[in-house]
Amino acid sequence: MSMNPERRDWRPWLKANHGLRMDANSDAWAPDRRELHLSRYRFAAQRCAGQDVLDAACGTGYGSRLLAGQAASVVGVDISDDAVEYARAVYASPNTRYVQAPVECTPLANAAFSTIVSFETLEHTLAPVATLREFARLLRADGQLIVSTPNGWGYTKDHFFDIDQDLFEALLGASFDRWELYYNNSGSRRGYSRQAGIGPLAALREGRAECLIAVCSGPLPAGDDDSRHTQWMLEVYRNAMWRHRQFQKAEKRFRSWPLNLLARHWGWQGRTPEARG
Repeated sequence: MSMNPERRDWRPWLKANHGLRMDANSDAWAPDRRELHLSRYRFAAQRCAGQDVLDAACGTGYGSRLLAGQAASVVGVDISDDAVEYARAVYASPNTRYVQAPVECTPLANAAFSTIVSFETLEHTLAPVATLREFARLLRADGQLIVSTPNGWGYTKDHFFDIDQDLFEALLGASFDRWELYYNNSGSRRGYSRQAGIGPLAALREGRAECLIAVCSGPLPAGDDDSRHTQWMLEVYRNAMWRHRQFQKAEKRFRSWPLNLLARHWGWQGRTPEARG
């Protein structure tokens, strides 16, 4: 971009990307949502003292900056060039650097990190298995992954997967030996527990967790480095085809509705939306 990122007015970009690229230190978002995001980074920061940390899918970098207060070093990675520019402009620190890259297949070295933090990432990628395999590759043998996901929120315009506890644990089990589960609740989301905060999932007294956090250890061998890109793309195509087939099934059901009879009556059959007038 031609504009100096440090002088750029980021407010229009934050507004345009409100649903996907948040800054939890900005009052442009509701206090309960901001606290939900900040609380999990505080939870992770307590486990990062003196460590080399990767913040995978770091977004705008507010969480990377929080982690940097405890860690020896932090690398924030995100696929969005705008998000990385924002992070560099707003949340730079002496022990933090930001890299633009897909979390599924990064340019970073094997066993480079003692802790990886990745919040609300798996549901946004078409390759969650490759993502977790990449985290296992980047972790040292005694390292830890701290990862979160919404718990059964359903599909949204930004979520490729509806991840519940069963699916979350199945994904983790392909790349890690052990994990501990925690609830992460705002206390305000309808249909979930009103018990706000973070705590062991087994201690949740009522309802179900709004979000799940896993602290994972025992990274499993990630396989041949030369095949990482191929495995990532195979998973993307496999999952994209599955979603396409689901769409076809839904479209077929829609075509059988009585509304289709009305459409035929009004001569809409086979016409483009622009032509329906």
